[in-house]
Amino acid sequence: MKNKLYIIVFVFFIINLNSCATKYTVPLNNLTPSKKYKIIYHELLEREKELSNIDSIDINAFDSLSEIKFILEELFNTKENNNINTLKNISNKIRETGLFCEVAFIKIPEDRLVKYKPISDTTSINANEGINLLRTGIYNIWIEHKGKAKTPINDRYNIIKKKITIKLVDD
Repeated sequence: MKNKLYIIVFVFFIINLNSCATKYTVPLNNLTPSKKYKIIYHELLEREKELSNIDSIDINAFDSLSEIKFILEELFNTKENNNINTLKNISNKIRETGLFCEVAFIKIPEDRLVKYKPISDTTSINANEGINLLRTGIYNIWIEHKGKAKTPINDRYNIIKKKITIKLVDD
């Protein structure tokens, strides 16, 4: 009986330990196109519920979301379609939904400057300390030190979930 109690306590400890661990958003670059599109699709499904809870429902946002989901479903089985223009179009449609995301950036070392831009834009923005409120979409995010990029500028991140943390480490 005592051994069963120890096992139960241990299992609860492991479950609590896992739920406390911070999960960082990782770049999409290394994923297969199919996996990339499925992740975007499922993250959008989570946010879709939010649109129906907003007092002034924007029909255009629902239309955009439906269109995005249709496009993503068509891309699920793709093997080679890693076209940046496809991602840019999807990102622009996601941004049209009008949803925002709270993004926390962790940078190592701390004296680095975090920069980001939607993948369809050319102008970068300096991130603020603490929480940054970004419109949903797909972004290039990197860190700089003394004007030079210290992580890849072309790393693409989903900014779709309501709250995310991105960890950037200077190589």
